[in-house]
Amino acid sequence: MAEFWVNMGPQHPMTHGLWNMKVKIDGETITDAAPEIGYLHRGYEKIMEVREFQKNVVLTDRLCYVSSITWSHAYALACEKMMDVEVPPRGQWIRVISLELQRIASHLMWLAAYGPDLGLLTGLLWALRERELFLDLIQLLSGARMNQNFPRIGGVRNDLPPDFDKYCAKVIKHFREKLKEYERLFHDSKIFLMRTQGVGRISLADAINWGVTGPNLRACGFDVVCAGKGTKYLPAYHASTPDTVWDHYGLMRDEAERGGMNPRMFSFRNPR
Repeated sequence: MAEFWVNMGPQHPMTHGLWNMKVKIDGETITDAAPEIGYLHRGYEKIMEVREFQKNVVLTDRLCYVSSITWSHAYALACEKMMDVEVPPRGQWIRVISLELQRIASHLMWLAAYGPDLGLLTGLLWALRERELFLDLIQLLSGARMNQNFPRIGGVRNDLPPDFDKYCAKVIKHFREKLKEYERLFHDSKIFLMRTQGVGRISLADAINWGVTGPNLRACGFDVVCAGKGTKYLPAYHASTPDTVWDHYGLMRDEAERGGMNPRMFSFRNPR
C-alpha cells in the first residue's frame, strides 16, 4: 500500500484550534508526522508590555487554565529575580503547598484525558472525581477553582485559611487509598498495556533536541534539579529505566503518589 499524508483528526479537546498535525501513514502504521504549532501564539507578551508588572498575574493564569498557579508562580519568580526580591519563609511554604495541590489536580486532569484515549473510560470518571477534591482545597485557599490569581510578586495573595492542614490531610489520605484502585484499573487492562508498553520510544538526546520538557523529559532519563540549595521547592522525580509511553505514564503516576504533601509542611511558625 502506498504511503500518503493525511490531516489527523478529530483533534483532542485540550488542543482546540491550537495546532494542526499531518501524519504519513502506511496502512494503519504512522511512519512520519509533521506538527504545525504556529496557531498557538496568542500575543500574551505584547499585552503584558503595556501593563504594570503586578497586573500580569491574571494573564499568566490563563496560559494554562488547568495549572494556573504554576504558570503565575513562574512569572512571579522571574520578576523577583530581576527585582532582587526575597520571599519570606512562610510565603515560600504556602507557595509550595498551593503548587503541590495544583500539580496533583493537573496530573489528574491529564490522567482523566489519557484513560479514554487508551480505552479506559472509567479512568476519566475516577480521576475527575478525585480532582474535584483538590479543586475544593484550592478554592478554599484562593477563592476560585480556575484562574486563581493567587501568586504575587514577593509572596502570595493571602494566608492559609483556618484548619487548612486538616482538610489537606483528609484529602491526601483519601487520595493515597484511591491510587491503589487506579493502579489496579490501569495495570489490569490489556488494552492499556498494549498501547503503552514498548510504544513511542524517545531517546534522551532526541528529547533534548526536540525541546521536550516536564514529566516527559524526566521519563526519558533526565534528572532535573528544580531549585537551589536551601529553597523550599521540592526536587523533581526521574525515571531510572525510561523512554516509552509506559515510562511516561509511570512517572506521572509516581509523582502523584509521592507528591502527597508531608504534614510537616504545615508546622512552620514564622509569622511573616
